[in-house]
Amino acid sequence: MIDYQKIIGILREADLLEEYRHLGRTIKYTGLVTDSRQAEPGSVFICIRGYESDGHDWARTAVQKGSLLLIVERHLPLNTDQIRVTDSRQAAAVLAREFFGNPTSGFVMIGITGTNGKTTIAHLLEQLLSSYGKRVGMIGTIGYRIAGEYFPCSLTTPDILELNRIFYQMRTAGVEYLVMEVSSHALYLDRVYGQTFDYAIFTNLSRDHLDFHSSLEEYAGTKFKIFSQLRQNSGKAVLNIDDLWGSRFHQKLSCPRISISAGRGDYQFQMLESTTEGSSFNLVFRDNSYTFQTRLTGLFNLFNITAALAVFTDLFPLYPINRLMADVQSLTPVRGRMEKIANDRGLHIFIDYAHSPAALETVLDTLGQFCTGRLICVFGAGGNRDRGKRPDMLQTVLARASLAIITNDNPRREDPSAIIYDMLGPEKPEKPFWVIRNRALAIRSAIHLARPDDIVLIAGKGHETYQIIGEKRDHFDDREEVLQALAEAVRTDIPVIPVDILQVQITAGKVVKPLQEQILQALSTDSRTIADRSLFFALTGLHHDGHAFVDEILNRRDNWAVVKSGFKSAKENIIRVPDPLKLYGELAAGYRKLFAITAIAITGSVGKTTTKEYLFNILSQRHRVLKTQANENNLIGLPKTLYQLRPEHEFAVLEMGTNQPGEIARLADIASPDIALITSIGASHLEFLDNEDGVFLEKKVLFDRPLQLRIFPAGDVRFKSYEGKSFGDIMESDYFYHEVRSTDAATSFRVNNEKFEIPTGYRVYVSNAAAAIAVACELGMPADLIREGLLQPLACELRMELRNSGERLLMLDCYNANPQSMQAALTYWQQRNPERPHVAILGDMLELGSRSAELHREIGMRLEDFKDGELISVGEQAVNYGAGRHFTDVLTLLDSAVLDKLPTNAVVLVKASHGIHLEKIIGRL
Repeated sequence: MIDYQKIIGILREADLLEEYRHLGRTIKYTGLVTDSRQAEPGSVFICIRGYESDGHDWARTAVQKGSLLLIVERHLPLNTDQIRVTDSRQAAAVLAREFFGNPTSGFVMIGITGTNGKTTIAHLLEQLLSSYGKRVGMIGTIGYRIAGEYFPCSLTTPDILELNRIFYQMRTAGVEYLVMEVSSHALYLDRVYGQTFDYAIFTNLSRDHLDFHSSLEEYAGTKFKIFSQLRQNSGKAVLNIDDLWGSRFHQKLSCPRISISAGRGDYQFQMLESTTEGSSFNLVFRDNSYTFQTRLTGLFNLFNITAALAVFTDLFPLYPINRLMADVQSLTPVRGRMEKIANDRGLHIFIDYAHSPAALETVLDTLGQFCTGRLICVFGAGGNRDRGKRPDMLQTVLARASLAIITNDNPRREDPSAIIYDMLGPEKPEKPFWVIRNRALAIRSAIHLARPDDIVLIAGKGHETYQIIGEKRDHFDDREEVLQALAEAVRTDIPVIPVDILQVQITAGKVVKPLQEQILQALSTDSRTIADRSLFFALTGLHHDGHAFVDEILNRRDNWAVVKSGFKSAKENIIRVPDPLKLYGELAAGYRKLFAITAIAITGSVGKTTTKEYLFNILSQRHRVLKTQANENNLIGLPKTLYQLRPEHEFAVLEMGTNQPGEIARLADIASPDIALITSIGASHLEFLDNEDGVFLEKKVLFDRPLQLRIFPAGDVRFKSYEGKSFGDIMESDYFYHEVRSTDAATSFRVNNEKFEIPTGYRVYVSNAAAAIAVACELGMPADLIREGLLQPLACELRMELRNSGERLLMLDCYNANPQSMQAALTYWQQRNPERPHVAILGDMLELGSRSAELHREIGMRLEDFKDGELISVGEQAVNYGAGRHFTDVLTLLDSAVLDKLPTNAVVLVKASHGIHLEKIIGRL
């Protein structure tokens, strides 16, 4: 209770009183309120001008609810007692202090301000004081505690009236020491006006809250106000003089000061060792040096500990140092401040409140010092807050983390997609990033992507147990989401990392209107396999146009389609781009960078697939490996392969094919290979590549990028300008294969001094095996595992596949054909079982351009020396083989009786380019 005259006296003494109007009633007021909704009979309503509303506008409501006195900054036309003051905020502060009986007069008051570190220092001091048996109150970001009992609170520093109620509650509970965070908002808005501190700790100052403060200088000036509230004659400033502003404050202040630094000042700390489990450090003060152990990690936490120790040892100079060392070793990290989440996966998972560029820099630099795997950072930027810091936050993370997963923080009333566009800026970052607005899914993705020894940092929300989206404040706890992600199994039927439609639009370079959150579970170019929540890429091919199926696909639930610019459709959920295939590849390129794999790209005129299979079999003896399936080696197949990546994959063996200039470059951009292997350069795909030099120019683009390793055929002078390792049957090879000996069932050979064997008599495969051996050796695979891998079956259907059909031996090679592979196949065919009849059914070698007829005739001349074989040709150019029997196409051959009359015990070679479809005759053989 407080009466009118007492209020006048308090305001006059504080030099806040301007004028008053009293209606003559003698009354004691029951309480103070600044929110008209809390007004009640007998209360004093203090009209405070805020940023979103003005208390003066709500005075009538307060009077109607029973308020009998108004504290105002301007006279109001209301028939009630009014007191006009110069500053109603300050009036509220001094009145609240007196109304609650000046509750802090018996406390030792310790205030902490600065951009970062306030919460940690407050908790450390609370622990140190409590361990000494002191009764401690603590007020801060995560609420307040009285002698260890927790109470929630919505603001770092509560408003004027709530703060004094807390003070009163603490005094009633017998608190001796009060440790409180003092935010810049609290200082600017006079929430601690009239309070005096025994210690004021300044931690640091960096960009933050510039949506509230007009400049960094004004922000610093507001922080400096805390020192004007130090207790006269005895109050001390504790300053971080390694911080620019802390050093300036130290020079400017005339009060007693305690300086803290990593190398100078009254308290000097030095890191000795820091791991994910804690730190050891040296601390020098009062001319003595001591070594401490702590469970806290990082240099910034050493400052936090030192700041707490500076105050504690100043309060208790005779406290035993050995006991202090034990106390420091027992200090526990603050929830949500570099909080480590224990798990049995070997992951280092931290949750931290860092939500400014400087805070992210500090935390990431600390974690980076002992990161032996990848450093994955999940973070976002708050809505309705300083927009200018958003791109700086992203650049800070990209410069330090292996991967940034951008997600929602507290979007508040802003569109989350607009916040993320602010972060990204006008150009897409080159370094790995992925957007998943759903924060729970973003956290799960980071946990699922991580492998043992990786560090995952979940930044931005720390201790908060809510998320504000629009006007809703929903329960959300980063810690709970991490634990749930650790406990759940990863689905194998959808991409392991979800695809937010916003990521697709960012990849496409689209700036869009507010975009509803939509997670896609499948990406496809095949309309026949589309399910719900899929992204369909409408591609235009030789025989089909995906645009014809777009409307049908979009009738399914939550589907989206990527189409060509100008495509007309009334459907929504469409992204229009000049080239859907290009976006398909670019999105796959971004997806690939999410995974910690070594990507091995293989191209060449012949041997790509076989080499890929050998290398896959070898690496699979020790590692989890993804490989190109079947013939998916083009601009459609490669992205399809990459979307199958899983966190457990350590290697990706990727085949790359081409038939025109520029394709290898595009494929390499998508795959971002670490190792590149070119098997051979020969006359293939000459229709657009002109000649062998054109083939070389197309293939060698794979080498013209930053790579860890290049592997190429020895003896081809075109590769002399490249650093790498060569393989071949000449002694100058880095991987020299020799002593090649074949039987029908196997081929043995040596590579340098090691003996190997492949389970085929097809000697040509030795070169492919040697290329795979070269890569495996460079990757450190031991010889015994390489041997085991080479003996595994090859998944090379219709690539010199041997099948028995009754007494016949079929040699089936219907996937690819060029002069080099055709010559090798004919040699093997001629040498196999020479006592038996031989039949060669040969089709066109496609894409040989203007030299097609000439190169087919050369094969025919090669066959003239083999008089014992029967030759059948199929196709337009195959007539140039000079075969005894020729058919224009496969159907014509099948309609004839020729296949039924072949010798029952013949060795039959079936070879052509895939486009001839000779595989259709296999059933008749």
